[in-house]
Amino acid sequence: MGPTHILMVGGASLATLGAWVPLVEGRRIKRRAAPPIRHVDLWFRLRTISIAGAFLVGMSTLQAEFDYGVPQFQLVYQPILIAFAAGVALVAARVKLGRGGALGATAFYLGLYGGLSLVIGPVFGMSTLHFPLYVVEALVVEAAALALTKERTLALGAVSGALIGSVGLAAEWGWSHVWMPLPWPSSLLPQAAILALAAGVAGGVIGGFVGRALSATRPPARAPRGLLAAAVVVAVACIFFPLPMNAGSPASASIALRDVTPEPHRTVAATVRLSPPGAADDAQWLTVTAWQGGGLVVDRLQRVAHGVYRTTQPIPVYGKWKAMIRMENGRAVDAAPLYLPYDPAIPAKGVPASARSNRPFVRDKEVLQREAKGGAPALSVVAYGVLLAIAAAWLVALGFGLRRLQRTAGERYPDDGLAVRAREGTERDARRPALGAQA
Repeated sequence: MGPTHILMVGGASLATLGAWVPLVEGRRIKRRAAPPIRHVDLWFRLRTISIAGAFLVGMSTLQAEFDYGVPQFQLVYQPILIAFAAGVALVAARVKLGRGGALGATAFYLGLYGGLSLVIGPVFGMSTLHFPLYVVEALVVEAAALALTKERTLALGAVSGALIGSVGLAAEWGWSHVWMPLPWPSSLLPQAAILALAAGVAGGVIGGFVGRALSATRPPARAPRGLLAAAVVVAVACIFFPLPMNAGSPASASIALRDVTPEPHRTVAATVRLSPPGAADDAQWLTVTAWQGGGLVVDRLQRVAHGVYRTTQPIPVYGKWKAMIRMENGRAVDAAPLYLPYDPAIPAKGVPASARSNRPFVRDKEVLQREAKGGAPALSVVAYGVLLAIAAAWLVALGFGLRRLQRTAGERYPDDGLAVRAREGTERDARRPALGAQA
């Protein structure tokens, strides 16, 4: 996922929080227009649970490339992103909704993702959507909230974040070996434990600020000076520390192919011998990935001897399919092409799936983005700087909006047409049971 995709997906994800704000403001107007009605409160709570769950979905969307098993960054990002998303969204949900809020948001999230996984995978026959569970994270947030007073929202965020980055991390580690296409190996330690803990605490504190802005009925007491800024700095550090990539140590793959099905829909089984043999000893993943032919194949290679690995399912090597061996080791994500079709539109030469071949590992972007023509490094720096500035402006604007929502809590809204319509709507809701009884 490139910077422009991150900007696009991240903007859409944060829109869920943006949608939460007018819902809160509308509720404030209606409360001040007339006394609340019980069944209206229930309907409002259901809507709030759904938008809290949507916020958790939005916070999880940047994990998509890990969910499908095709990350272009280090695997350590997955536990970092999960801990941060859980800290922000689940703490905000618990603060805003009260008891059961984190569990309600998680239930909505699991229902949505579970339904999508069922429809996209078994029903439509496409790539199955994998996703983190978040159940243990929701439980520890609820437990922390029971142990702390309602007013201590920032303490709740810090404690919940610490539990998410430790107990929740352990639960997601086990879940990755049950459900994820790329299980988390022990080679992620201790980096994953340290960064996920820090991201969880930072996310929890930010979630505490978000939750109290959304739930404030009067301006809350001042927070410790610099706490929010410190949480943002820690979150940014957790994201940027694993970001630098390199080409890794030189390595190559000696590939032997055996046909499983013949042309025109040829599939193969591959035996891969690495040079040097220990090139993948500490790798976070070693897979054969095939895509763009009408599906996605992510096959974790099976180790049969030191430096020798074998595929576990047929790999398509025909038509528009592209197939390559991918390996992530440290700060390097490298690839060796297995089969690439001739593409005159780029243009790019084809790489045949020969019975025997020896191919060097290169940075995987050279295989994934064969259409890239390069350019002046300074231009790339400027372009990335512009994208970063846009993202920063979004976050600052969202922060100012939440701060204003919090500072205006308790203020009287002008008795204008909006308040009148809210009062009239409440009166209609109050009359509905009587009209139903008469019918």
